[in-house]
Amino acid sequence: MSLEDKISRKELWLNELKKLQSWLEEFAENNKPENWLKRLLEDYDKRNKGKKFTSSDELSEQLPLKKRISKSYIRKHSKQNYDANRSHSSFDTEKVDRSVGYNLFQFFQLIRNKDLTEHPLGRRVKFLRGYKLEEEHYVQLYFKFKEHFASRGLTEKKLGQYHKHFSVRDIINLYMVEDYEPKIANQYAENFNTAVEAMQLIKDRCPLDIALKYNPRFNGIERARLFKTGCLPEEANEYYKKLKGDILSDLYLLGVNNENFNIKMQKRFHNLLSDFIPGIYRDHSSEKSKAKFIASGFNAMIVQIDYGMGSDKPNEALKISEKILKERRLHERLQLEMGYRKENLRNVIRCHGTYVRNWDENEALRLEYIEGETLERILVKKGALDEKTTILHVKDILHGLEELRKAGIYHSDIHDKNIMVDYVNRRTLIIDLGEATTEPHEINKGNRRYGGNNDLISLGQLIYKMYTGHNLFHEKPGITSDLDKEEIRREREETYASPIKKGNMLAKVRQDLPKELGKITATMLDDDLWTQPDIGRVKKVQQMLEKYAK
Repeated sequence: MSLEDKISRKELWLNELKKLQSWLEEFAENNKPENWLKRLLEDYDKRNKGKKFTSSDELSEQLPLKKRISKSYIRKHSKQNYDANRSHSSFDTEKVDRSVGYNLFQFFQLIRNKDLTEHPLGRRVKFLRGYKLEEEHYVQLYFKFKEHFASRGLTEKKLGQYHKHFSVRDIINLYMVEDYEPKIANQYAENFNTAVEAMQLIKDRCPLDIALKYNPRFNGIERARLFKTGCLPEEANEYYKKLKGDILSDLYLLGVNNENFNIKMQKRFHNLLSDFIPGIYRDHSSEKSKAKFIASGFNAMIVQIDYGMGSDKPNEALKISEKILKERRLHERLQLEMGYRKENLRNVIRCHGTYVRNWDENEALRLEYIEGETLERILVKKGALDEKTTILHVKDILHGLEELRKAGIYHSDIHDKNIMVDYVNRRTLIIDLGEATTEPHEINKGNRRYGGNNDLISLGQLIYKMYTGHNLFHEKPGITSDLDKEEIRREREETYASPIKKGNMLAKVRQDLPKELGKITATMLDDDLWTQPDIGRVKKVQQMLEKYAK
């Protein structure tokens, strides 16, 4: 059946529902409770070849089991199929459950319980909520619905061809709306434990062969959602095994995948990925705001929050980490020292506060969003920078170090990933205070490429990388691997431990860089590797660079 035919069939079905609704409205308005028994008996009189019934009890005795309406109704009137010695809980209703009468009664119960939102018929008969209909009312409604479905091809025989997992409500959806014949629908039911899973896969149009390719740890509902969001089995099966399917769907829509956030990172961030980060996506998945994953580091990940063109709120970058409390306090200390006006803090990223979800102990930092790139990406693209561009970046980085020093903060993690170039405001700024400290002698073992224990020595190595394209202690260009980083750390520490090697290293810097820039860089590098420089030494280097730039 073509798409046009399906649409036409669905429209025809909805038109029929409208007609049925009109009948039900007339039915409910024109029939008073005291006239129900009389009308009921007249109806059955016609159906039973003129045989007269004088009471509802006599009428009930003539109904076959499959046409009785409720368990209590059957228990009251059926002697043949009910063992009086059985308890209510052990009463075998398998035949009843598979009958048209009882399953349609389940639909009528939806009307009583006011739970009509997920049912195609229910959406059309919400007006019945206000009516207090009795048991006998549903008997007559049952026959009306049965006639209606049979006239559209959904006979009792067709109904019985569907898998036992499906209720009549499911079958109405399958046959009338989704256009699934028993043979195809039953294949879904046979491969999944519940009708709910099978129905969700059918509703989201997930082909059975694709659904079966997903890892068995995902249930049918999770597979349907993954397929709907575009996360196919080849991608979904590669995520960390402890992440559930509904969580993966949100992460996939957020932009988190196995390429930009590998298994090691997923394992490390498992607690946050399981609730807090998907919650951020759900909180900002609307027309007013959007969330998008943009970057990750060893201990943190960054999600961009776009508030849209018409919003007064500036876009933000949420930084998520399990060690966010320390960094938040450092930002508070920095802003208290520098003031809360934007112009007072130019070359260190600004913090707008914290983001907290209801009933969640985790929090994220609300940082200003920078329209630009990290220095690492720029160097990967260009290989190296010219002297003028290098000096412009270094001036801003030194000013950022001065801003930090005024608040008594030592960054301890200066490297190309933690330096961003803001193309809109034409500035270079320091980001990520995750490893920052207020103790000048605290040792940071994390920054192996540039050394985190002296910000000026780290900056000196970064200047050398910007101009030459490779690390001072490693000749290989581009992004360094974990093995390379360890080799760099070992070579640097050996160099600073030996006066001869240190002298040779400083001579190499003066030789490879332009004369004055080499001299300034050598001044930065000629210091104690394990002690942070004070604000006076930072200002001294700034003055040297200002003089050279003029």
